[in-house]
Amino acid sequence: MNGYIFKADSNIALNKKKVIAKRTLGSYLFRTIILFFYLFEVQVINTSSLFSSRKIIFVSFCILIPFMSRQLHEFRIFLQKDKYIKELCALQIIIIIYAYFLSLYWSNKAGSSMMPYLISFLLYVCIGVPLFYVFFKDTNEFLNCLIGACVLQAIITILQYTSLDFRIFLHSTFVDVHNTSYLKTGRAVGLSAGGATLSLYFFVGMLACVYFIFLKKNNSIYLFIYGLLLVTSILAGTTGFIMGIVLLVLLLYRLVLKVQVKKIVNFLLIGTILLIIFFQFYHNDSILRTNAFENSFNKIWEQFFEEESIGTLEHIAYNQITAPISAETIVGTSIYKGTTVNGTVSTSDSGYVRTYFGIGLIAAIIFYINVFIQMYKEMRFTTDKNIRWLLLFYIISIFITEYKEPFIFKCVMPFVFFLWCVLLRKETDIKEFQELN
Repeated sequence: MNGYIFKADSNIALNKKKVIAKRTLGSYLFRTIILFFYLFEVQVINTSSLFSSRKIIFVSFCILIPFMSRQLHEFRIFLQKDKYIKELCALQIIIIIYAYFLSLYWSNKAGSSMMPYLISFLLYVCIGVPLFYVFFKDTNEFLNCLIGACVLQAIITILQYTSLDFRIFLHSTFVDVHNTSYLKTGRAVGLSAGGATLSLYFFVGMLACVYFIFLKKNNSIYLFIYGLLLVTSILAGTTGFIMGIVLLVLLLYRLVLKVQVKKIVNFLLIGTILLIIFFQFYHNDSILRTNAFENSFNKIWEQFFEEESIGTLEHIAYNQITAPISAETIVGTSIYKGTTVNGTVSTSDSGYVRTYFGIGLIAAIIFYINVFIQMYKEMRFTTDKNIRWLLLFYIISIFITEYKEPFIFKCVMPFVFFLWCVLLRKETDIKEFQELN
């Protein structure tokens, strides 16, 4: 029997009853806030980066879980049973050691070190998943909290875009996003996230909404939230918006295929209402017409319909310096951007280019293949066909968008995927346990 199999003794039975007990609203809100500050690494101004919200939560979990009997018990069971996360973790440690020796060998390079990327993936994905596995009781709780965190970020993003006072508050309280400022007006910025990264985080929230649209008869609220996240994503960037549109088309296709008339009617009704609200808002707000919406729609139009335009992908391919494959880049340079001791330059934002430039082509291929294999292994235990295709689309989305930026090393997308899968397996094992007793 696969999964996290529990022996039918009285202590574990008691633990399981506690796990499946219903959470209070306060508990949901608490978990939503914790998840929000883990996904969006917030740092208060004039403080050290060591005190960012993600680091504080990670360290707190590592300290507290050993003193919490049920959580520690589940954590041990997870480590015993889930070999896929352990395989992912083991290879990541090997790659980190390899990158460390590369940094010693290429001691005179000038650029951004690959080590923070690699260590972040190890800590916040490989170790973060089992830590949060004991934090959430099941998939529904996790995905509802995820949607709540995305809605909270959407509200912050809209306020940042529409309110000067709120932009000033963010700028004077929190450290600016890496490549932009909270005072920026042309494109919306969320709390500690912006651009394509923020729009893709909204896309992850849309995936969670689709999960509930499939499972619940009364799914109107999730359709509405999907529309909210889709509209908000275009304020930040086009990447998440395009992926959200593709997901929307696939969702409608699945609903038509299964002749789920009620869900299709809800889908069309709520979609129509959102479009009316959007165009009314768009028509009455000159700021929207001249800034983010117009810029984003122009980018999308140029990307797909104008032959001579240079879209995002072409910009990466032609306007950034990509290091050629050579003996140096096959071995690795230990930096993901900059100039090597031999004068090789790379300024590309592409995740694939940065990875092979940093740890070498061979190690990069091994890394990405390993991530894909472990993702597929985790999702293949899902028996529901709708959920399986949704998770498969999630995997494909991760590897498509990695071409644009190193989203895998930003940790949110792989973290959510792996935690989603292991919690699905956790539910299966609880049902098996209940059937045996």
